[in-house]
Amino acid sequence: MSAAAARLTHAGFRLALNDGRLEVSPAAKLNDELRGYIRLHLVTIKAELALQQATPSFRVWRVLLDNGDACTAIRPAGATHGDMLATVRQQFGAERVLGIDPGLQSAVHP
Repeated sequence: MSAAAARLTHAGFRLALNDGRLEVSPAAKLNDELRGYIRLHLVTIKAELALQQATPSFRVWRVLLDNGDACTAIRPAGATHGDMLATVRQQFGAERVLGIDPGLQSAVHP
């Protein structure tokens, strides 16, 4: 996630694209400083959200470890390959994770 989008989501905002328009909720929490920040980074935030919508997201991932073992990682809301790889590397240690593959299930549709 870009630093601009991460700042907003960490502050408790949900970001979405709707017909090419950025939606930030809850809008009532936005102040003038945040509105200016969004205007300044609007192109970057919209590009990232568009990429996320185009990237398949899966709930179940097969994790291959360096000792030959495999395990299953689950994120109920779904995760892209990059997001889940970062998560399992953090949890198991980057040097231990050889790779991940989507489990036997269908993609999560936004």
